Amino acid sequence: MKKMTTEEFRRYLATTTIEKSKHHEKKPYLIRTLGGYHAEFENLDLSGVDFTGMDLRAVNFRGCNMDRATFSRCKLAGAIFTECSMRGALLQDQSIRKVWFFNSDMNRIQMRDVDARGVSLSECDLFKADIRDSDFGRASIGSSRMRKARIVRVNVRGIDFGADLVLRQARTLNIINESKSLARRLAA
Repeated sequence: MKKMTTEEFRRYLATTTIEKSKHHEKKPYLIRTLGGYHAEFENLDLSGVDFTGMDLRAVNFRGCNMDRATFSRCKLAGAIFTECSMRGALLQDQSIRKVWFFNSDMNRIQMRDVDARGVSLSECDLFKADIRDSDFGRASIGSSRMRKARIVRVNVRGIDFGADLVLRQARTLNIINESKSLARRLAA
């Protein structure tokens, strides 16, 4: 697994935009699709990288270590995180709409003021996740595990919890904009 610093990744990413993709032969991480090109990063050690302000739209991360990484004010629409480790990562003042997380380790992740409407968290482990002041309306978090998660002032209206979600083990649950029957069901 290749280790990259924040500056190395910024330089690496600078050549992956669709506008610059005509030189894709020299950049093996650019994948040609029917809609053009997108960047695909596999098995990189991006632990501790500060992604603040980066354009990561339609980027696919597979098997990357992103432990303790920071995501703030990034462009992430269409990004996909598959089998990534995001332990202790910070998502703050961030939109993760139209972002997909599959089978990723998100233990102790911190999400603050996150617009996660419509996000897909499938088979992710959010053990002791700390999620505050965020909007998860219409999100899909089926089959994700949230044991001992702390969820405070989070909108979950229209959320698809899926059959395997263990939300009742969350330590703190302060749901806004949701029906009393759902709140009673989750607290049971």
